[in-house]
Amino acid sequence: MTPGENVGITAETLRATSTYCPPCTFMMGASLDFLNPAIVAINKEKHLSLGSILASTPPRWVHLDGFAIGRRMVTNGEYSMFLKYAVPSQENEEGYTRIYDNPALWRHVWTNLNYKINSIKMPVGEQSGGITTREENYDHVDNFIEAYLLSIRYEIERLLFFEGLHGKHGGPESTEDMYLQKPGDRTKMVKVPKNEMVDSVFRYIQLRAWASAQDEDSYVSRGSKAEADPAQIAGQIDELCADLTGAYMRNVDKRYSQMLSKGAYPVESILLLQRFKQQIQKLDPAKPVPLHAILFPRFWKSPSGLKKQDMFQGDEVPWEEHPVVGISLYEALAYASFLAQRSGLKVTLPNEAQFERAASWPGEPDPEGQICQLDPRKKSIFPWESQHDREFHDYNYYFGQQGQDMENYFLKHQADYGELLENTAKVHPDGNRIYMMLGWGWQWTVDRYAEEELKYSRFDPRNYPVCRDRTYRNTATEKDETVFKYRPNANIESSYFVVRGAPDVIGGPGTATRRFALNPLRGYRNVGFRFAFGQK
Repeated sequence: MTPGENVGITAETLRATSTYCPPCTFMMGASLDFLNPAIVAINKEKHLSLGSILASTPPRWVHLDGFAIGRRMVTNGEYSMFLKYAVPSQENEEGYTRIYDNPALWRHVWTNLNYKINSIKMPVGEQSGGITTREENYDHVDNFIEAYLLSIRYEIERLLFFEGLHGKHGGPESTEDMYLQKPGDRTKMVKVPKNEMVDSVFRYIQLRAWASAQDEDSYVSRGSKAEADPAQIAGQIDELCADLTGAYMRNVDKRYSQMLSKGAYPVESILLLQRFKQQIQKLDPAKPVPLHAILFPRFWKSPSGLKKQDMFQGDEVPWEEHPVVGISLYEALAYASFLAQRSGLKVTLPNEAQFERAASWPGEPDPEGQICQLDPRKKSIFPWESQHDREFHDYNYYFGQQGQDMENYFLKHQADYGELLENTAKVHPDGNRIYMMLGWGWQWTVDRYAEEELKYSRFDPRNYPVCRDRTYRNTATEKDETVFKYRPNANIESSYFVVRGAPDVIGGPGTATRRFALNPLRGYRNVGFRFAFGQK
C-alpha cells in the first residue's frame, strides 16, 4: 500500500463506528441477589453455579466519565489496513515507509503509555516433577519489540536449558551440544553448544529486524555486530525449531502434541523463528527485515492474511469481517495509537469498568445534580438480556454450559453468523447495538491484574479514590452505597493484564463480569480487542 492508497481515518469515521456511553454511576461486578428473576430460575434449573462465578466480582459502585467504545471487535480487515498503512519517506528507496515499521511507535506503546512491565514470573518444570518460577527481567528495555524478542528468547531458554526434560537434553542448566549440518561442498556435522546457537540466532534477529533502526546506544545494538551467513543462521533456526518442537511436545497433552508434530498448531517462539528464516532467505543480506513481515497476527498465513484463519472454516463469512486474534496487548495498543494519530481523538483500549458498563448496563446517565437512583437489578450479566423479544433461556444456547465456544460453533454454523451477531448484541437506550461483547473471544483491557487482588479488594476507601460528594441509594436494598472514582489498576509491579469477554464455557457460562489475566507479551488464539476513546 502506498500513501495514495491509504484508507481515510477521521474522528467522524470512528464516532460512526462506536457508541457513546454518558457519565454514569453503575454497579461493577454482580451478585446473585440482584439478578433478573428469570435468570435466577434458569440458574437453579440448569445448575449453572452462577453464584460461584459471580462471587469473585462482588458489587462495587463506581463512577465513570463519558466514553465511546467500538461497536465491534477490530477485524482482520481493519488490522490488515494498519499493517499496510504507509507515509512518504525520503530515506526509503521506495519513497514511503509503513507506520507499522516505525520504531517510535513501539517505544510509544511500551514506555510513553506506561504499560511496560518490569518483570514477569514464569513457571519452570523441575526434574523432580515439581514447578518453580523463573523471573524474566524487562526493566532495562525501552520498547515493545526488544521486550518481545527478549521474551521469546526467555521462553526458548526455559525449555532448552531450565526445564527438567527427559531424553538427550538432560536436566536443568543443560548446554549440551546441538549438531548442525554445515552447508558446503563437503557436508559435515558440526557440534555447536546450545547456548552459543541461541546467542547467534538472536543477535542476528536483533541486527536484521530491529537494531538497524535503533540508536547506537540502544540495548539490542550493544555488543558484537559480527557478520553472519544467512544460510548458517537458517540452519541454526531449523535445529532450534526441531529441538523446541520436541520440548513443547513433552510439555503439552496428547491432543496438542499431535497437532505440533503435524505443524498444525503455531507455537509463538517457533513461528517467529520460521518467519524470520523465510525473510532472510529471500532478502538481500544488506537489507533489514521489516517488522511487518515477521510480527503480524500469529494465525495469519502472511502479512496480508491470505485466505482464512484456520479457526474459521467455510466461505460464508469473509475473512476480513472476523475479529482479529493472535496479537499481544502492545500490538493492540499500537493499533489504537495509530487511530489516535490519524483521527485526533484520544483512542486507546477500554478499561475493565468501561467494558463492563458497555456490555451490561442499560445506559441511563446520572441525573444532573441528583442522587443516582439506578436499580442494580437492571444490570444484564448477559448482554442479550436487553433484547426483550428474546427468551431469557436463549443465552444458555449461546456460550452456556450446554452451548459451545465460538471456535467450535463456527466450524458448523457459518451460515448463522449474522443471526448470532444480532442475537447476542447489547441494545442501548439510544437504539445503538454493541456487538461481540461476550462469547466472541477474550478482549484486552488496560487494567493490570494483581494476584493478591481477590474479590475486588482494591476498592477500599482507605486507599482508593471515593466520590465524597456523591452517594448512591441502592433501590434494591434501600441502603446508601460508597461510590468510587474508577481508575484502572496501573501498578507497574503487576505484569499481567485483565481480559474480558469470556469466549469459552470452562467452569460455567461466561458473563459480562467474568475476568481473566494474561501475559501481555503474547498473542492468543481466542483474544482480540476493541477500541475506546474518552470524548464524544
